[in-house]
Amino acid sequence: MTIDWQALFDLRQVTDNADVLLAGATTTLKLSALSIVFAAVVGGLLAVLRSSRVRAVSIASRAWIELIRGTPLLVQMYILYYGLPSLGITLTPITAAALALAINSGAYVGEILRAAVQAVPRAQSESSRALGMGSLVTQARIVYPQALPLALPSLMGEAIDIVKWSAIGSIVVVPEATQVVSQIVAQSYRGFGIMFLVLALFYLVLTASLAALSRGLEYRMTRYRQRFAHA
Repeated sequence: MTIDWQALFDLRQVTDNADVLLAGATTTLKLSALSIVFAAVVGGLLAVLRSSRVRAVSIASRAWIELIRGTPLLVQMYILYYGLPSLGITLTPITAAALALAINSGAYVGEILRAAVQAVPRAQSESSRALGMGSLVTQARIVYPQALPLALPSLMGEAIDIVKWSAIGSIVVVPEATQVVSQIVAQSYRGFGIMFLVLALFYLVLTASLAALSRGLEYRMTRYRQRFAHA
């Protein structure tokens, strides 16, 4: 069996479809950005609910987190896009994909934030309240500024996972990068190797950029905490 390397790595597939590939890359960036923002909101809300002193609220939020973490993202995306129309709720492909990614990642973000908050010594909260600070002020000025640096590496890891998992959006026909490349290859069966190599490099650049951003933020926060500690 001989391999047609010229057909496998036909560079013309990339050049001839550059505009379509750019549109797919733009959609991937949009989907990832929306999902990251929504996941931060969902995760922050879940962290607050899980830490609630009302037992019923804490138990309900924990049950939700376990449900989301215990079921596949693909199933959740199918339910939002293909299941909700039976209830009279129809979502656009990119909305369904962004919500599925946000809900799924938000469950993990919530646990990350809760663990980071619990890692802050309780004595600091008690001391601030003894000085007359209210609960909200204590959380905003004492607890969260210390908890966020602890949570940052894991949070950035979730952001990177969202970028990679955004490829699943092709399942609900979101015209993102993976979907576009698959359609181009399916039309002519040429350039399979070069197209998916370009796709892999695209995701690699995105995830490497987020990793570099994470390291930069960690460095700045570490320097800030050191100055704060010696103040």
